[in-house]
Amino acid sequence: MKEFIMQDVKLRPEQDEKELIISGDLAAHLSIGEEQNIKFQVGRNYKNMVLKISHAEKSRNTITINTSLARKMRISPNRKYAVNARGNIIQIGPVVGIMAETSRDARRPFGGQTFFIKQLLQSGRALGQICFAFSPFSIDWKSKSIHGYSWGDKGWIQGRFPLPDVVYPREKAYSPVKLNIRRRLENMGAKFLNPALIGKWQTYRVITQNPSLVPFMPDTRLVNSFSQVDKMIKKYTAVYLKPVSGSQGRNIVRVVKKKTDSVYQYQYQLRLLHNSKKSV
Repeated sequence: MKEFIMQDVKLRPEQDEKELIISGDLAAHLSIGEEQNIKFQVGRNYKNMVLKISHAEKSRNTITINTSLARKMRISPNRKYAVNARGNIIQIGPVVGIMAETSRDARRPFGGQTFFIKQLLQSGRALGQICFAFSPFSIDWKSKSIHGYSWGDKGWIQGRFPLPDVVYPREKAYSPVKLNIRRRLENMGAKFLNPALIGKWQTYRVITQNPSLVPFMPDTRLVNSFSQVDKMIKKYTAVYLKPVSGSQGRNIVRVVKKKTDSVYQYQYQLRLLHNSKKSV
């Protein structure tokens, strides 16, 4: 497979939507010698098209497509894109989506991760990628598009993007709902840069398969009823309840039982704005 190379994309409203015109130098680089039927790929979206080659001097280093089609495929004018070919597929991008939790602050749409995500988007654009950030709950499965954020000269820009080829998850939690979203994207061909967390119970089972590590592991049970919690409290006085999915100390509850009566006490922490904590 050839490497991605940077090319200008020109839009022409009068051009047939089924035609993709590439310059002769690009055709040579991609080892394409004649006109043919191809699939034009942007993210996980494909369009059957007829590839034509232009040897005009003014068309050097360019791809030309219909303006309306560019809008449908989420391609913006006046910028360079990376282009690649494999078999009968010509791809622009790749499309990279950064999946992260959003905030209500328009200036910091991704909270404490905003600056880092902005740097990633700027680097991706410089490489010719279609790069954007999005919430996992902003996916429109029916239209195969995502409402997301890109970074431009005037700051954050909201828009519609194609389903990505690659997803970089910056999520802080792995709930069953989010894991299901991840699986749906993977089933549609998206590649994730890192694996999903396997959960605390499965992690515990894997670690305890190593006899040398067992002495360092706390007594751990998979809880299905409070009677199991009560038995653990009678044995250890206090226990900690943790969700199977999740990370960063979220939703952990400490439970104790008073010796004088049958009252249970619990304690947990609320995470407030600016990463402050409050015990309850």
